[in-house]
Parts: sequence; structure tokens; C-alpha cells
Amino acid sequence: AIDMQEQRSINTIRIFPIVGDSALQGYGMPVNMNIYVSDDGQEWTLLQEYRDIPVPELYTDFAIPETTTR
Repeated sequence: AIDMQEQRSINTIRIFPIVGDSALQGYGMPVNMNIYVSDDGQEWTLLQEYRDIPVPELYTDFAIPETTTR
């Protein structure tokens, strides 16, 4: 979980895999992922599901429905 300390509008999640180690380049990424949001850290709402995420070379941006959350 990531607590942004205040309400913010978000529409993208950027995830970086392992970089700089040629043997592991691109790994460390989830294959499947769910994005949940919460305003209080107690009740969570599913915002987006991702399945079969390909291994990137540098990073992957995941577009999500724009929402304001903490």
C-alpha cells in the first residue's frame, strides 16, 4: 500500500522492473495485478485489474480511471 498523505488525483501507475543487471533485466514485475484505492486505509475499492503483464525493458505505465484518493 502507498499512503500519499493527502487526497490526490491519479490516472497512471508506473512500475519499474529490475534494471542494470543484464541477467535479470526486466524481471521483478507482477504477472497479474489489481489496483485498489482507499481514502482511509481501511475500506478498499477495486479500481483496475491487469492480467498477463508482459516483461518490459525499462518500465510500464498502467492507465487507470482517473480518481481522487489518498
